[in-house]
Amino acid sequence: MSLASPRAASSNHLRGLQSLDSSRRAACARVPLRARGFHVRAVHTFATLGVVLSVVAFGAGCGSSKRSSASSTAAPVASGTTAPSTTNSQTPAGPTPSPSPASPAPTPTPPASGSGSGGSGGGVGDQTRTVTTQAQAGLPAVTVQYDLYVPSTYDPATPTPWLFAANMGLTPYRALAEAEGFIVVDFRDHDRDGGFRYDYDVLLLNATLADVQGAWNVDLDRLYYHGFSAGAHWGYTVVLANGNTFAGLGINAGSLTSAIQQGIWPNQVQRKVAVAIRHGTSDQVVPVAAAQQDRARLTNAQHPVQYEEFAGGHTVSAQDAQSVWSYLKQFNLP
Repeated sequence: MSLASPRAASSNHLRGLQSLDSSRRAACARVPLRARGFHVRAVHTFATLGVVLSVVAFGAGCGSSKRSSASSTAAPVASGTTAPSTTNSQTPAGPTPSPSPASPAPTPTPPASGSGSGGSGGGVGDQTRTVTTQAQAGLPAVTVQYDLYVPSTYDPATPTPWLFAANMGLTPYRALAEAEGFIVVDFRDHDRDGGFRYDYDVLLLNATLADVQGAWNVDLDRLYYHGFSAGAHWGYTVVLANGNTFAGLGINAGSLTSAIQQGIWPNQVQRKVAVAIRHGTSDQVVPVAAAQQDRARLTNAQHPVQYEEFAGGHTVSAQDAQSVWSYLKQFNLP
C-alpha cells in the first residue's frame, strides 16, 4: 500500500514547497497545498500520492539553492538546481519574514474503514527493506535501503502505532518499541551524508511511508516522528507542514529556524501538533537557547509542548526516546 491509503482521497497531490530568498519571495505564486486539511505556499504540483508531504520544487519560476546530488543509485540533479538541506553541523540562519496565510482548501473525507493501513506480509524483529522514490521533474528516482524494528507482539489484525526515528538509528528505540508494541523505522537522508534535503528526502519519506503501510497494518492515526540534529531541523519543517498526517513530533537538538525559512510558522498551521523537545544544556552545535526560543514559539502558537533539558551535549539516547514516546503516545489524529 502506498500513501494513497484508506485515510486519504485519491485526488490529493504532492506539491512542492519552494525555498525562496526574501528578495524573490514576492514574485512567486502562492497556491494552496492540501495535506489532509493543511495549506502552505506551493509552486509546483507533483504526482498523486495520497497523503501529502511538502518538497522543494524545481523549474517553477522561482530560485532554488544548490548542492551536490545523491547516492550512486541516482543520476545527478542538473548543476545549480539542487535543493537546500539541513545538516548535523549547522544551526540554521535567522528567520525570514512571515508569509501570508494560504487560502483554505477542502479537507479530504476519510473513509469509514478505520485507521489501519491494512498492510500484510511483513515480519517481526529487525527488518531491512528497499524502496525507490518516484521520479519527478529534475529528480531522478533514488533506490535506498532502510531498517526498521517490528515488535514480537505485532498482530496484523490490530493497527499498530509507528514512529520514524530520523538521524539516530534504531538503538535508542529498539527495546522500547518491543516493550511498548510499536514499529520504529530508522529514517536517514537518502545519500547518508548527514544533510536532509527538501526534495529527495521528502520523496524518500513518501516512499518509506508507503512501503511500511503496505507490509504492516499500521495505525494511520498514530504516526509519529522523532528527529535528532539535522533530522530534527528537517522534521520541524515536514511534520508541521503535514500536521494532518503526523500525530506528534519529537525533537532532539533541533531548531525551528529551518522550518521558518521554508515558510512554516507554528502559528499558521491548521492543526496544533504535539511536540516533545529534549535538548542538552551543553550542546555546542545547536545551543540550548534555540530550543528555549522554539518552546516559546510553539506554546505561544498553542501547540501542546513537553520541554526537557538534560545535562549533556549534542546527543540522543534511549532516555530521550523514552521521554519522547511517553509524551507523544497519548496523542492521535482527530
